[in-house]
Amino acid sequence: MHPHRFRQTVISARSSAARRIYSFDNNELEVANAVKWAIESANKIHCVHRGAELLAEATPATARRLSEISNHIANSLRTLLARFTARISRFAYIEAG
Repeated sequence: MHPHRFRQTVISARSSAARRIYSFDNNELEVANAVKWAIESANKIHCVHRGAELLAEATPATARRLSEISNHIANSLRTLLARFTARISRFAYIEAG
């Protein structure tokens, strides 16, 4: 069997058992990737993106807790990005003016 084909099969098999823990807007790639990284880094739980959803290989109870954690991380990141964007816009306005 070709090694790449095997790898794709393994990834598909692992992610098919995953549970949904969070859904993102389609324009939130940075937030989605940061939440995925945070969950995987802190908990050593494998996560995958399926469209706009983040899935984790976890028990139902763990998935519920990860959903709460993901919501907190995502909202914190959205707030930081909004503040950063506002500051950048303000500096651009000052430099242009």
